[in-house]
Amino acid sequence: MGEASSRWAMTIVLAAAGFLTMVATPADAQWAIESKDGKSSIKFGFLIQGWAETLEHPDGEDSANNLYFRRLRLLAGGKITDKFTFFMETDSPNLGKGNPDGSKQSSDVYIQDFVLSYKFADAITLDGGLILIPTCYNCTQSAAALLPIDYGAFSFLSSAPTTANVGRDYGLLARGYLVNDRLEYRAGVFQGKRDEDASNAFRYVGRVMWNFFEPQKGLFYVGSSLGKKKLLSVGASYDTQDDYSTYAFDVFFDYPLFESDGLTLQADWVHYDGGDFLTSLPETDAYLFEAAYYFGKIKLAPFVQYIVRDPADEASPKQTNWQAGLAYYPMGQRLTVKLGLGQIELDDAPSRFRGILQVQVFMF
Repeated sequence: MGEASSRWAMTIVLAAAGFLTMVATPADAQWAIESKDGKSSIKFGFLIQGWAETLEHPDGEDSANNLYFRRLRLLAGGKITDKFTFFMETDSPNLGKGNPDGSKQSSDVYIQDFVLSYKFADAITLDGGLILIPTCYNCTQSAAALLPIDYGAFSFLSSAPTTANVGRDYGLLARGYLVNDRLEYRAGVFQGKRDEDASNAFRYVGRVMWNFFEPQKGLFYVGSSLGKKKLLSVGASYDTQDDYSTYAFDVFFDYPLFESDGLTLQADWVHYDGGDFLTSLPETDAYLFEAAYYFGKIKLAPFVQYIVRDPADEASPKQTNWQAGLAYYPMGQRLTVKLGLGQIELDDAPSRFRGILQVQVFMF
């Protein structure tokens, strides 16, 4: 990391820390409306993730420095009846980030998730709408409760080729819990990539996960419970359309220690193969490892993330990203401050330094 990068990184961190911390004051009460009989309700919320980022250019001569909103989401959810529920959220990602031509991104606000769910029993809930596809554990986590600053860089490699939106696709998903809630399954049919007359096969996804301790009964998985839950899950997923396929294996561990501490670990392996159907997705292995230790008394958690993209074609470069940092949780996941420093390493290319300061405000 050069002198210019160091100077800019320090400037961005100090400026962002002052500005973002001032605006990050979450409300104490939940915004909700309930019917007079209490049988239906709707609640509202938001997710704000402000970033101060410095990233070295590929030539190592200078850095891109930005202050922007990585995520800016409005959320709504509730129940129509005790068995019939819904969830939706919008997003305007990377709002204000600098473009190569010098302009700033002004992304349109769009629907990120929209899910209608009917729970027949613990053994089966049917979801319909625009749904986050359970291709792997990291692929199915909530952005508001990630362990490090962001998802693995290669957890959504199939999104663009399948014309999904950051892992979301239109379709139906059945999910449930069996064997005393130890076994979770998810199975769905989705639009996937459509051909010119939309006559091609649909996309099919399946996932099973064994919970040795507590289950996670929700649309999204957690990244860290901050020492509040005992979780040990081993999962496998399969995603296919035509001759495209992705399969994954993952392990997630979250466990309270001592009076208020917690240890969190995650490992994912995802194998992508676009076949002749998705030629823009070459056969690739993606690996992710994350770890954090939460010190409950001081509400701090050092973390590390290590991810690898390893193409089957030896002529394609292998990429390794790593990041180490510190997270501060003054109000749990509702208000977090994370600082991560790391490198992007690509075969036969200079390493690139990346530093990110994130302030998150979450209410839902």
